[in-house]
Amino acid sequence: MLARVWDGGRSMQRAGIRSTLVALGLSVGTSGVGAAQPMPVGRTAPVVPLETRIAVGLAATVFVGICMLALFQTYTHESLDAIRANVPVSLAIGIAVQLAFVTLAFAVGFVSVIPLMGLLTIPVWIALVVFYVAWGILGVISVGRFVLNRFTSGGPWLGLLVGAVLVVAFQIIPFGVVPLFLIVSLGMGGAARRHMGASTSERSVPSGRF
Repeated sequence: MLARVWDGGRSMQRAGIRSTLVALGLSVGTSGVGAAQPMPVGRTAPVVPLETRIAVGLAATVFVGICMLALFQTYTHESLDAIRANVPVSLAIGIAVQLAFVTLAFAVGFVSVIPLMGLLTIPVWIALVVFYVAWGILGVISVGRFVLNRFTSGGPWLGLLVGAVLVVAFQIIPFGVVPLFLIVSLGMGGAARRHMGASTSERSVPSGRF
């Protein structure tokens, strides 16, 4: 009986971690998620064409961004304004926040192996995924606007499209995880500064850059 309970707890842990990895992939494109999933012994990983991974990653990133811009307009724009107000500070805070997310995820993973604790940690997994994905998209929009405004003017909607293309491209190039980490950190920092009541009256970069 105890063995079954223990196995159930371990199964819940694996399911929670797998769900988190998939959801995090949505915020930065899902082109690398399929290859990251462990396969049972004796089976080979299915080969997903690069074009399919790019299309799915792009569509998923844009979809989440549209939900943010359409359903949470005030929250999204205030967070984007916080990023534009002070980009270096937002990035520094975001790096700290993202490291805290990783630490918390590992802690929840360890707790999940305790019998009967797997079910109790499900709400924590869901909260981690939701906030990580939503805040990461803020960074995608900001970086997309920054690149777009180097050539022409554009708002958050066009910034989302450009940023989505960038994060999917970073997924398929060597060491692309570094800019992806910084992009997500930028979004997390902006959201954190928004919750801290950061002032947007003084900007570290000219208005319209981000």
